[in-house]
Amino acid sequence: MIKNNIYSTSRTIGGHSLSIVSRLGDMLKEIEINYGERDKKFTILGIELTDINTPRFWFPGNCNNIIIQITENCLADINRAVYQVAHEAVHLLNPLQLGNSNYLEEGLATSFSGRYCQRHGINITCNSLKYQAAADLVDKLLAYDQNIIKNLRGSELISLSSVTAEMISDMYPNIDKELIKKLTTNFQAQLE
Repeated sequence: MIKNNIYSTSRTIGGHSLSIVSRLGDMLKEIEINYGERDKKFTILGIELTDINTPRFWFPGNCNNIIIQITENCLADINRAVYQVAHEAVHLLNPLQLGNSNYLEEGLATSFSGRYCQRHGINITCNSLKYQAAADLVDKLLAYDQNIIKNLRGSELISLSSVTAEMISDMYPNIDKELIKKLTTNFQAQLE
């Protein structure tokens, strides 16, 4: 039996060991408290290791099932797995097809994963300048109001990538317009 991998870890909470799947449950609870409920029409099937370059989620069978895919190097590195899953867990609020996210969504995912890891004693940081820049923008936004994401999503629980500059400006007229413009820009369309 491999110890301290994604399936079994020596860390415990309340006498129970934490696997990456149990951590996902903890992450989702925290995400929903802070940013509003996730779209429950999607069924989270689990987490799988794949030979991909970057973590992602996908919709097997093109239905409302969803799987988080993490990189193979997470098998023996629970810290990397936690970081990758925490990032992808934010996308589970309103899962969109690849290529549709904005800086707000990617920045929140990056910011949350870093803060989640730090709170749990995991020393891992973002190694992408583009993702870190997005996280920095979101941190500036959250400095205005810690509840801004929940407020923007509203009772309709809209996706973060559907948030427009006008929506933010209407709800928070004092927020810097350049910050708003950057946050609502398509993330994949921008060059690294």
